Amino acid sequence: MNKMIKWSFFAFLAITISTSVEGHQLKNALNDIKTYKALAAFQAAETIFVHRGEKVKVKFDTDKAVYQIRIHNPVGRIIGRFKTISSEFVVETKSWRKGIYFIVISKNGKYKERKKVVVSA
Repeated sequence: MNKMIKWSFFAFLAITISTSVEGHQLKNALNDIKTYKALAAFQAAETIFVHRGEKVKVKFDTDKAVYQIRIHNPVGRIIGRFKTISSEFVVETKSWRKGIYFIVISKNGKYKERKKVVVSA
């Protein structure tokens, strides 16, 4: 009887560990897919090349909407937040250092698109 209980316990333990490992592997695979999709979104972003000091102009749809704009520097810190109902947005780059910046655009509170700005000297 004791042997049966021991074997039952070990079988339960083996099934629990196996399920836990499979769940962990599935979670890692899903995280990899999310990371890949995020990287693909950054790579698919329209790229705008400017020299430091030039203006960056972004045009929006013609319909009336509230656009929220966030600008991220090369390390991901938000360096500007803006709202507009205009059909275009213009930002100066003279205070920006050389590097890659991201302009993230939301329309009426929902993500719309991302643009990559490459600033050179």
